[in-house]
Amino acid sequence: MRSSALFCFRSIKLLIGLVLILVMSACRNEDGEQAFVDAVEIINLGVQSIAIQVDGQGTILEAGTESSLSAFATLEDSSLLDVTNRVSWSSSDSSIVTVNGSGQLSAGTNSGSAVIAANWGDLSASQSISVSTASLISLSYSSFTSSSSQCVPDRQLMVDGVYADRTSNVTELASWASSNSSVATVSSSGILATLDDGASTITASYGGQSVNGTITVAADISNLALSSTPAANFSLDTSATRSFSASVNELGIVRDVTDIASYESSDTNVLTFSNNVVSAGSQTGTSDVTVRCGDLATSPITVTVTVPATADDIEIRYNNTDTSPAGPFDVRDSPIQLSAILVFSDGSTLDVTDDADLDWSVNSTVSGTGATVDNGNSKGEVVFNAVGRTRIGIVFDSDDYPYFEDTIDVLVE
Repeated sequence: MRSSALFCFRSIKLLIGLVLILVMSACRNEDGEQAFVDAVEIINLGVQSIAIQVDGQGTILEAGTESSLSAFATLEDSSLLDVTNRVSWSSSDSSIVTVNGSGQLSAGTNSGSAVIAANWGDLSASQSISVSTASLISLSYSSFTSSSSQCVPDRQLMVDGVYADRTSNVTELASWASSNSSVATVSSSGILATLDDGASTITASYGGQSVNGTITVAADISNLALSSTPAANFSLDTSATRSFSASVNELGIVRDVTDIASYESSDTNVLTFSNNVVSAGSQTGTSDVTVRCGDLATSPITVTVTVPATADDIEIRYNNTDTSPAGPFDVRDSPIQLSAILVFSDGSTLDVTDDADLDWSVNSTVSGTGATVDNGNSKGEVVFNAVGRTRIGIVFDSDDYPYFEDTIDVLVE
């Protein structure tokens, strides 16, 4: 009863909302199509309100730089939904700051303020953004890691710019560098990854200023365990590929290190790596794969590269033999079941009797009274009620294999 009442309430709410949108659109002499779509989506999602989140530099931007805003909707269950690309963005003064359809801000060259609005249907939110021409005095780290264990992939460093009138986050504006990339690397957005033991100086630079910080990566790996997927020996066809992943377990906490691990093949004539993807060439053989991260290494995984088996033939079989004619049968043996078997170059087989790409038919009645063969729910089932010899045929036409045909005679005496 409660669910029915809730459904009725939501249906009425949706209807009222749609009528209001259509009426408002008509009154404004506008094409109400987008407004209608927005209203349906807002009501179906149960959106209560929207709000703007300030990213990047904050609410005060340095002249001539870029930053970003995000928009989030609060739903009926109090959860948040990112609607940055659903709302319509606008600036009250584009000479001060502009905003594009994804919430990206571009500050002009003059100081001042503008109100950035996000609108979605009948919902709206706004945020004041200022542009400053004050000079940058220095940089300082607001988030920095001075020590770390090995093989940690994603620590966010943050740097502030100290201006004459404020302190602002300039992490996304700064350029980043590591003095020893074998110990630690840092991305263009300040993401720190530690690899091997040692020390490295991390430098953030912006606006003619820079700040340094030294990180020391511990040599002790007793609490670390590196593993990979796949972890066991496996086979790979020539010219085939397979992806590896890697993780480190540190005292029960597992972190994905796929992107910072290294992958080695003992025989590059057989196997080569591009990042974490292993590729087999045309040469068969074996190669041992080892995954490394800092001083950690997995046990070698043996990969055997073989020529893939190819489908060479198809056979109609009765009781697993392709002897023709099948039989002789007595009329009382009806029905009998035939099978369609793909035969591969390595001797393996695949039963395709019921395959959608296989068609069964009666090719001809050789003598006597003909039998029938099912090509529907019981593919390959042959029914007969009199003496005769019938030629049964199959056609296998698949995108995955060559085209094959075969026949077999069914003899009833």
